[in-house]
Amino acid sequence: MTTFGYQAAPLILIDGFESSTENLARLQPDDIESFSIMKDALATGMYGARGANGIVMITTKGGKEGPVGFNARVDVNVTSPVSTVKMLDGVTYMKLYNEARITRDPILGPFIPSKKYSPL
Repeated sequence: MTTFGYQAAPLILIDGFESSTENLARLQPDDIESFSIMKDALATGMYGARGANGIVMITTKGGKEGPVGFNARVDVNVTSPVSTVKMLDGVTYMKLYNEARITRDPILGPFIPSKKYSPL
């Protein structure tokens, strides 16, 4: 809680219009021309109680006179595993699970009984 009300978030202004954090999150970084952050007495003096928690001012790029230009950005991500994991077969898993169980508490005995396998 702040002194001036319930809201603790800063005032967000995009091109001079009050906006929300959702609109700020949707704004593409390439579209931002400049941004500034005001806090303390300067923000309160300019915007009153609404600026008490600070102000984030963002100016987006505007159109310019002249020939039409085109900018493009392409992002490509390729992932592949560094190595493949070797999987155990059922019998080996059973032997290792029983061995781990008996090592932790010999009173428990093997979880999966096996006639051929005895870790002791």
